[in-house]
Amino acid sequence: MSIDLTGDNAIPDLPNASSSASCSIPAQSSSTQVTYTSTNIKHGLRHDKSHYKILSNPSKRATASCWAKFSLPAVRISDEKEAIFSIIKGFASCNSCFETYFYNDSSTTNLNSHRCPMKHQRGQLTFSGNPLKGTIGAKLLSKKKEDIKKLCANWVACSMRPFSIVTDPGFKQILQECLTIGRDLRSEGELTIDDLLPSDRTVRNKVDRAAQHERNLLKIKLVAAADDYRLSISPGIWSDKYRNISYLGATAHFVGDNGIYHYFDLFCSEFKWKNKTALNVLKDA
Repeated sequence: MSIDLTGDNAIPDLPNASSSASCSIPAQSSSTQVTYTSTNIKHGLRHDKSHYKILSNPSKRATASCWAKFSLPAVRISDEKEAIFSIIKGFASCNSCFETYFYNDSSTTNLNSHRCPMKHQRGQLTFSGNPLKGTIGAKLLSKKKEDIKKLCANWVACSMRPFSIVTDPGFKQILQECLTIGRDLRSEGELTIDDLLPSDRTVRNKVDRAAQHERNLLKIKLVAAADDYRLSISPGIWSDKYRNISYLGATAHFVGDNGIYHYFDLFCSEFKWKNKTALNVLKDA
């Protein structure tokens, strides 16, 4: 099911992480507030670039040297063709690693004490926060990259995976998160991949819960649109000539309060009736 979450009730999916600093600002709807923390802002900047970005500090008083490597996080507040972003007040984020700190105009202590693990110094390669100098670091990285190539080739061949899987955005996000976790926990002892990866049942349950959550959001949108007489549902029938199977689908259409057109694919199922009459469509709908 295809679900458009660009309406007023949409809130970007952020982890429920605790933080010593948080800030509640209104979402697109005046009755809804989103609580931002250092952790979920950093997560959004790293993994949800369509809704989060960093903007230069517009204040004329931002003359401290730390602003050469820090900016202000911003969240998208408009779904129009040209996206509009609003600065999340009370926070500042590193331009390289997106580490986010609580910030106010009177103090930049947190920003000045930041040691960015992504920083590339001249003649050095930064790996897991520790600089690997010159030729030694380059050779080590090159060897590790060859090891990864071999592992990917074996995985693709033995598990019958498509070659393009190594460029899949989700696959890259998982690997990047593993690198981040390894860096953050490097002083806590040895960590194996089995300590991180969930089981297939856990993933299935997570997908089921996420699907139910999206259905609940969809229900709210559809009910609100129907109450305002802004909802239209259109059926569609098409055939797979190769398999000789017909399908019936339905799409919900409405215009939101902000004048933006939305549509949702409600369902798609096999249409078993030979005659594609309105009566038969109602029987399968």
